[in-house]
Amino acid sequence: MVNRVRKIWYLGGLIFLGFAIQIFGITMYDTHNNLGVSPLAPVFKFTGYAGIALSLLSPLFSIAALLLWLSVRRSEHYNRSFSLALFVSGITLVAILEFFWTISGHPVWYMAYAY
Repeated sequence: MVNRVRKIWYLGGLIFLGFAIQIFGITMYDTHNNLGVSPLAPVFKFTGYAGIALSLLSPLFSIAALLLWLSVRRSEHYNRSFSLALFVSGITLVAILEFFWTISGHPVWYMAYAY
């Protein structure tokens, strides 16, 4: 059971990593469409590709975390089910927002990594 809870935390970490990549891309790109810093091309391109992959896979990660939480909740010996439910609800909300932000037509957050 502890391994299932640990997997939930790992999946949540992947979801928040993708969200952090998106936020960092937005902060590097200002409102006048100018790049705020000069990027190291191979590193930032890989980071951008990883961000897109994590954004597109984040709903699957949240579904896996939800299923793991349901299996943990059924066991009687786990006493922190409510806090884990709040965490799973939070990562599900972040995963949905992250996914729709990426597929909404023109992901502006990726522009900082594209150059």
